[in-house]
Amino acid sequence: MIEVLGLAYLRDEEVVFTEPRPFLTTLDDVPFAAFDLLRGREQLNIPVMTNTVGCPFDCTFCYKDVMAGRGYIVRPVDEAVKYLKHAYRFTRRLWWTGGKKTIFLGDDNIAANQKWAIKFFQEAARLGYRDLVLTCQMRASACRNDELMNAVKAAGVSTIFFGFESTSDDDLIAMSKRQTGDDITHAIQACKKRGIGVNAMIIWGLEGHQPGDHLKYVDFLLEHGVEALFLFMFTPLPGTPDGERIRQASFMLDVPTRFFDLQHIVFKHPNMTPLQAQMAHLEALESFYSLRQTWSDVRSGKISWHSALYRIVGWTSLPAARSQAHHYNNIYLLK
Repeated sequence: MIEVLGLAYLRDEEVVFTEPRPFLTTLDDVPFAAFDLLRGREQLNIPVMTNTVGCPFDCTFCYKDVMAGRGYIVRPVDEAVKYLKHAYRFTRRLWWTGGKKTIFLGDDNIAANQKWAIKFFQEAARLGYRDLVLTCQMRASACRNDELMNAVKAAGVSTIFFGFESTSDDDLIAMSKRQTGDDITHAIQACKKRGIGVNAMIIWGLEGHQPGDHLKYVDFLLEHGVEALFLFMFTPLPGTPDGERIRQASFMLDVPTRFFDLQHIVFKHPNMTPLQAQMAHLEALESFYSLRQTWSDVRSGKISWHSALYRIVGWTSLPAARSQAHHYNNIYLLK
């Protein structure tokens, strides 16, 4: 095992690291996922496939440089389409998508190379899979390209996960996101116009946040009819610009690394106590996923009944979120 590059494992209760594995420079020789070798593949609901690696942007919180190096590489379009056909063979039909198959395009930023993305989605549409639903991840600013968005819709993309991170221009500038609040609003409108669902990923607990800001972001998303919210706690990850800066300033809390899961506060926030930050995270989720809010949004036409199902799933996860938050608070934040 010591000869395999890029591993970390336990040996006699000691963590052993092998030599680093070089970053990929091409995907030409990377094989397709062997879905047929998965144990229990008959229960595989939504396979994940990726045709790109990396991201050309430099957000200060992001781990991508540590995981994939700098730059952005893509699989040739013809091979990417073959991969999609391969994944389609191992995909089950799901009742909650009306009996259709669903594949998640797990690329961190599938449209970083917009010319490549347009060609890929156009070729995917030509496959004629009327029983296939795709989901993917994109930047909000990419939605200003109408040719791209039309190709995304034609390929059968039903939902896009957006790393909005924040709806505040000040936050976006501070993290070097190279995206604006106007980009976010336009992205939501571009998706709504084409009947594409919007799932928003937001970071709470950024250093510029003040008590009460969490509900401002929730209000914005609800006002614009966003279907789902994935709320991440700002986590200074090792190797990232934010992580190294905060570590050097000795602002990290003394908590086990298992809580570096993007759901727990792990550093000393400059504008609120760790307990305030943790409870605000929970309050934001409770506000967005309340059944009363969901019912109101359905009645007003902001979301469909189908989208309401996703909100209800989010609501069912709230008891576990409360339990985890109170457990963390009692052991680490109230000691």
